Amino acid sequence: MQYYSLLMTSIKEKAIIGQRLAVIRMSKGLTQEDVAEMIGTNAGHISQMETGKRAIGAKSLPKLCEALKISPNDLYLNGLKKEEDVDPLELPWVIRATIELMSKLPDHEQTDFLSKLQKRIAEFEQEKKARR
Repeated sequence: MQYYSLLMTSIKEKAIIGQRLAVIRMSKGLTQEDVAEMIGTNAGHISQMETGKRAIGAKSLPKLCEALKISPNDLYLNGLKKEEDVDPLELPWVIRATIELMSKLPDHEQTDFLSKLQKRIAEFEQEKKARR
């Protein structure tokens, strides 16, 4: 199993970690603004981390973990000790279908697609917040 350092240097690694951060945040029903307020930063900073434009720094990591009630492993190792621990049948069908379709794309296309999806979700969150 590969372990990641706290300071990501690879663009692809930053994007993967950022995507995990976005999924965890959304699974908890939080907006980027919510998380930013919880850790004392701004939503733009959270957005940059989620899109892989900025690495999660050593100062932000413990704050994020505390705010989201997760461990660094949840971000860096996807919360798993071994790949065998994952049973794909336990995932909702729409997630399995998305993974299957995305696996057919080259890596750079997968990253582009996820960035577009994250942007659309952010737009949706803004629209939802504006309706309140």
